[in-house]
Amino acid sequence: MIFDLLKEKGFSLKETRYTDGDPAKSGERKYVCALTGEELTISLLPYEDENAELQTELILSSNESNEESREQYRKAIVNELKGTCRSIADVSLKCSEETRGKDAKDLGKTSMIENPVTVSRK
Repeated sequence: MIFDLLKEKGFSLKETRYTDGDPAKSGERKYVCALTGEELTISLLPYEDENAELQTELILSSNESNEESREQYRKAIVNELKGTCRSIADVSLKCSEETRGKDAKDLGKTSMIENPVTVSRK
């Protein structure tokens, strides 16, 4: 569903990585737009909240430093998730203070997950 949204905007999937190469752990997908050279990485980080309920943090990073365009992607992704995932009652995204107004190159990070291992699809 997210891939379909990005495909409409000219992106293709470049790489999928998981912590320790395990799809049951945190993962991220990198998409690239051949026309603009923009790279967009979506990281999904599962965690337990204070009530021991499983939550997922979604982090969107880009090699572009335009916060407005990242916010548009975030909103489009949330709307797509709300429209297609019937089991999701409430989807929200927030911008971490650490990353607000910055892009991946500003942070010096190449991955938001621990020990990323690229996984190839068969």
